[in-house]
Amino acid sequence: MAALRRLGTRQLVAEALVEEAAQIKAAISVLARSAAGGDVRSAQALIPWLDQALGKPTERVEVRSPSTLDDLEAMDTPSLERLVAEGRARRLRLVQEQASADLPEHARADSEPA
Repeated sequence: MAALRRLGTRQLVAEALVEEAAQIKAAISVLARSAAGGDVRSAQALIPWLDQALGKPTERVEVRSPSTLDDLEAMDTPSLERLVAEGRARRLRLVQEQASADLPEHARADSEPA
């Protein structure tokens, strides 16, 4: 129990997996061979190991910008706030780029940090 408090659950499990790496590899090999032979339960038992090693696939989500007033009205407040903040940041960058482009070459060199 002291080790759990000191290390935390994930670290404790990680250390146990490292200590038993040979046995875990053997167990996964048995599962893979059984699954390849048609054993459905072995295939199901193998899935968490594959997910851990390869990462779980993520759900694909279509992201699109609102294009009508109805789209904007349907958005929740945090989404609207994010959209406005992104627009303001983009506009500020454009204004700064334009202001920089309007400066004479010698003034741009003087204003840039060394």
